[in-house]
Amino acid sequence: MANSLLVSLSGAVQSAVSVELTICAGYATAAYGLLDAPGTHKLSSVCTRVFLPCLIVVACAPQLAWADIKELWVFIAWSFLTITAGFGIGWIGRSAFKLPGWTVTACAINTNSLPLLVLQPLQHTGALDRLAGWVPGETVDKAIDRARIYVLLYMLVQLTYAFAAGPSWVKKDKAIEPEKVFDVEQPCRPRRYLSPDGDLERVSLLADDASLLTPNYGTRRGRSPVGSFHLAPPPSLLSRAWSGTIAFFNPPLIAAVVAVVIGVVPFLHQLFLNAGSSPLYPSITTAVKNLGDLFISLQSFTLGAQLYLSRARPAEEPTPDEKPPTGPAWRATLFVLVVRFLLMPVVCIAGVYALVKSDVAWLRRDPMLWFIMILSPQGPPAILLSAIAEIVQLSADVEAQIAAFLFISYLASPLIAIVISAAIEVVDALQ
Repeated sequence: MANSLLVSLSGAVQSAVSVELTICAGYATAAYGLLDAPGTHKLSSVCTRVFLPCLIVVACAPQLAWADIKELWVFIAWSFLTITAGFGIGWIGRSAFKLPGWTVTACAINTNSLPLLVLQPLQHTGALDRLAGWVPGETVDKAIDRARIYVLLYMLVQLTYAFAAGPSWVKKDKAIEPEKVFDVEQPCRPRRYLSPDGDLERVSLLADDASLLTPNYGTRRGRSPVGSFHLAPPPSLLSRAWSGTIAFFNPPLIAAVVAVVIGVVPFLHQLFLNAGSSPLYPSITTAVKNLGDLFISLQSFTLGAQLYLSRARPAEEPTPDEKPPTGPAWRATLFVLVVRFLLMPVVCIAGVYALVKSDVAWLRRDPMLWFIMILSPQGPPAILLSAIAEIVQLSADVEAQIAAFLFISYLASPLIAIVISAAIEVVDALQ
């Protein structure tokens, strides 16, 4: 028992350290000026819009036969329940300790690149060998591939949930500002927008509000030199519904639909996924697989650069009514870290233990599934929290607090090694 625990803990620590080194490489690259903010933004966009969809297709499609889909609803429901539990714990903490609204979202959404990354070193250390073999004759590599599918499914559920519920809590930290008179002589501050895949896009007010404000210049007599402006009517219900639909169908979700179609339709499954007889596997499928393999390490590398740039970004000039940017919100930071690395592991381990012991017929007797049910909701909050903060246009001091919080939380990410070790031991005992 002690020897197996030592192997699990050693493999988990090595996995966490490898993740930290990848993040530190991105941090150092940005610190030495090899990556700037626009370049990092584009790289993150490529990861989310190109590499992640490729990974979803090649990882999920081979396992998404119709018989498997009928059993995966349990994991999808579990994902919704754990995220809801995170929001609930965050809401209780905010009410009890008077914490900022962003802590509720931080308690609910965690980074998914960390669980994906730790699977690779765990595969090589042999820590997961005891969890393979659910399918007769299955190798550890095949079991790890199945684990990646579960993590990606959790990622899709979390993206949908985060965009639906996250901004409403973060928006509670936005101060109510009095109306300001539009002054054409003052430079406009660019607004931040969040693309459907979670990346930030900055668009100038001149480009954004030009469609809403229609100038009506007349003769100089009896008119202001700057002319008069009239607000255009708000967008129609149909237009807003279409915009919401487009935002919902982001590239990862579209890739999931493609993976389901390829996995379910026998002809497409044979055409793209049969390595022995498929004419397209050596060319198209292999190319998509190579692109998907880039996501896991490159996403964490980009995350390191984003963390440095969020810390190094020059603060905006505060208005007379605003306080200057402050340091980390230590009480909120401590609460979220306790939730993410202590309370959520306890909740997930207890839930999985109860489900397996109850021997319900609708839960797969798959140790790797149980392990991912525990692992997926763990780890530091996602960098998506910073993106949500920017889309709701929080004040400079709150954005600085969130950036400092994310930086500290990723420094604490090696704590996930303890969670991994405990999860392996619990799942091994349940077999």
